[in-house]
Amino acid sequence: MSIQHQARHHLIEMLVASMDDEAAATLMDYLPPVGWADVATKRDLDTLEAVLRGELNSLRADLRAELHHELGTLRTDVHREIGALRDNLRRLTVTMLFGLVAAVVAVGGIGFATG
Repeated sequence: MSIQHQARHHLIEMLVASMDDEAAATLMDYLPPVGWADVATKRDLDTLEAVLRGELNSLRADLRAELHHELGTLRTDVHREIGALRDNLRRLTVTMLFGLVAAVVAVGGIGFATG
């Protein structure tokens, strides 16, 4: 048993000796299970809250900056891909048009030759 547990045990024995078990247990429930130096104060919590808010704001700013950068990169990539798609579509359209003209000329030639 640690020193702190021994001290708590001794204290509860003293309380039980001077009052009933239930009152002693109730009184012990009001004491922290650790030393007072380990108990957080409202000031400690306020300080922690301020630190955490600062860190969250910093993370939020970093995330926004990164998302802004990524969005710019994504826009550039999308514009480049759309341009490439347009170029491919133009080439395919020209190829299909020449192929269609050649087919019409060939069918016309066959029709002229047989007719």
